[in-house]
Amino acid sequence: MRRTVWTRDGGQCAFVGSGGRCSERGLLEFHHVRPFAAGGAATVENIELRCRAHNAYEAELASGAH
Repeated sequence: MRRTVWTRDGGQCAFVGSGGRCSERGLLEFHHVRPFAAGGAATVENIELRCRAHNAYEAELASGAH
């Protein structure tokens, strides 16, 4: 699964914001689009690459802290 996600996302953060797609290619993490705690499965369809900053940002959004 990891190889498939990495290839699909082009080894780059898949976060897309108002300025377009993040160009970060280092410190990438696997991110659950639908959070694991909310029943998100560990599937290719539900996992995307995120840089550390965007993974933390989306975790804050999901927890309601942001």
